[in-house]
Amino acid sequence: MSQLRDGGFADLPTELLDDLAAKHGIRTLADIRRRGGLARIANLRSMDPAVSERLDALADLERLSDDPKEMTALLNCRFNSVAAIADKPRTEFIRILRQNRGAIGERRAAELHVAAQAQTDVLRQIFADIAIDFSKGLKPSVGLLADEYTAPFPPEGSNG
Repeated sequence: MSQLRDGGFADLPTELLDDLAAKHGIRTLADIRRRGGLARIANLRSMDPAVSERLDALADLERLSDDPKEMTALLNCRFNSVAAIADKPRTEFIRILRQNRGAIGERRAAELHVAAQAQTDVLRQIFADIAIDFSKGLKPSVGLLADEYTAPFPPEGSNG
């Protein structure tokens, strides 16, 4: 987690970062993404929610940028996920970032928004395909462990 410690995120507790590395093998933001976020790790549910949410947000935003200044600017503007960026109209996203004292230029803001929309569109298509396959009685053959797969829709005749 020296990436975080040395990258301008000094407000994150050093002992927490060391604990994540030693006890959970989490050394990078990508490790957090691979685990599905810190909230999925039972031993970490007692962690300060603000710190956990910040690390999860940084892990998600790193898909767009690994620049700590850009990630901080996005968080300061309340964009804590790629989906939150993609859901805003581009002109509004650029306007909001411009009001944040120019931490991210207009051209770069547009690039980030286009990348966020592209990633979100791809993921939506993948999940739509999974839902279609499931409706036909098919389960994904790779990518999910059998005990982690849950139906995107409740079975017919169930109350859930």
